[in-house]
Amino acid sequence: MTQAKLVVMSLADQGVVAFDGKEIYHEAAKPVQIIDRPGAGDALAAGIIHGWLDGNLQLGLKMGVVMAALALSQHGDMLVTTPEEVAGLIQSSDTLLVR
Repeated sequence: MTQAKLVVMSLADQGVVAFDGKEIYHEAAKPVQIIDRPGAGDALAAGIIHGWLDGNLQLGLKMGVVMAALALSQHGDMLVTTPEEVAGLIQSSDTLLVR
């Protein structure tokens, strides 16, 4: 039987937690004014997978929570953003994400 190498769980407005078999990682959620919920989970997963495939799980968690917040802040189930916007929001200390 093969065991999972990585387990990730959304904690909704508390962020996301991951376990790689050795360490537990946590990234707090970005506070956001919610416009529409569909697509937020997919955006979270996309950010996490991006970082994980690049060999940086912690960055992936940061990307995931930012991308989920962006998805929540716009209408529709498809996230519309740019790599520059995501990178800028990762660095931002803004307490509330408003588009």
